[in-house]
Amino acid sequence: MKHVLLVAASAAALLGAANAAPATVNLLPGYDSTFPGRCGGSPAVDCESAVAEFRKGDNGANASEREVGIGLNTTVPQADEINVSTDPDGLWDSAAFDFLLSYDETPGVLELAIDLDRDNAFSAGEEVAFNVDLAGVTTMYIRIATGAGGSPTTLGDLALDGMALSIPSFSTTTNSYLELSDFTWDADWDLSGFVIMDGTVGSNSRPSVQFKLTDLPPDAIPVPAGVWLFGSAVAAGAARLRKKSA
Repeated sequence: MKHVLLVAASAAALLGAANAAPATVNLLPGYDSTFPGRCGGSPAVDCESAVAEFRKGDNGANASEREVGIGLNTTVPQADEINVSTDPDGLWDSAAFDFLLSYDETPGVLELAIDLDRDNAFSAGEEVAFNVDLAGVTTMYIRIATGAGGSPTTLGDLALDGMALSIPSFSTTTNSYLELSDFTWDADWDLSGFVIMDGTVGSNSRPSVQFKLTDLPPDAIPVPAGVWLFGSAVAAGAARLRKKSA
């Protein structure tokens, strides 16, 4: 099976595609400029119920840290995190790893697991968890940020409850968002895929992927159905054979 890539890079071309999906997906390029206003100002946390993230650089606190974290919102210290800055395999340096973000309604646990050692399994020490009630959550925003110099951050093979998401790949020099709506977030669910981070940490430019569960209604600016933006990384060879089992 081949990967469909979500890439933060440069240049774009238009293509068409359609796949069955269990949720409505909307592309919001450059959404950092409007998200704070919709989410109660800056910092934009009033609408956030929980946030899970992959991060190269600790949001300015320690640029050498590479972390996986989960917690209440994007401004408070993570409730649970893994610091992988000393990973011998060079995690975050152009190497792909699989992840699983899941919610267990009873007892209300949001968990982010990653295959750190790439052994086709999620093992002890490879997950972070946060107790949260997602009642009232209406949307998930997936924020994808580039590294210093516009180095790409790649997200792909996204599947929600085992169903492949019909997702646009895109190219931008600013932060971009995917909005997932029309889904029941306070029941059991899982979101799987893979992530690749390239480049270095620079001033106000730290590669990251954030999964923001919010109470915001879907954005009022839809992307036309069947229109997808594919970045230059896709044109250069946007697929690799999947070597991992689900």
